[in-house]
Amino acid sequence: MRILLLFFACLMVGADSFAQQLDFVVPGYYRKDTTYVFNGYRYRCIGTKGAITLYNADYQNKLVETVQVYKDTGKYFDSDYGKNDPIINNSSMNQKVLGIINNAFTKDFVSYLKDYENLTVTLYLNSETGKVEEVSFWFLHSSAFASLPISVYRNIEVQLINEISYTPSAIGKQLNYIFLALMHKPLGKSSSGSEIKPSE
Repeated sequence: MRILLLFFACLMVGADSFAQQLDFVVPGYYRKDTTYVFNGYRYRCIGTKGAITLYNADYQNKLVETVQVYKDTGKYFDSDYGKNDPIINNSSMNQKVLGIINNAFTKDFVSYLKDYENLTVTLYLNSETGKVEEVSFWFLHSSAFASLPISVYRNIEVQLINEISYTPSAIGKQLNYIFLALMHKPLGKSSSGSEIKPSE
């Protein structure tokens, strides 16, 4: 009996490893707290209360795991519901961010999304330059976003880091980093965009 259980355990580990090599997602893939390794990069997966947080585990500054504070005092930053906006050109850049997210998915994929299925993309900006330094993703483990391979999120992350740059306000420059979260239901690839095809 022990040999049989050991065999099934090895089979499950082997299947998971094989799926990572193919960048293919099996049901429940993101439900466990672990670090996935694929093509030389690592992604941390944290599952809590039916939701998944996914981010690059190789970030140097670890802003994803750092509390947002004022650099001089160390006190927590309170956005006061938008009254203390740490960025200036948020509306124009936000549209560019949403465009990158939209173009990451096929029209066919987004047509299957339920009304409640949104993807939350959080940007961690350098408070001096406004450039994106880190990115994290949040989605329900029961949503279609949990069926996508890590390469999809990797592609979005790289584009955001390379192409997005906000203008920090005077308040923003006082912080250790700028936190910006956008909840969005993708519209799908535009005619001029480059798509990322999710796994079946």
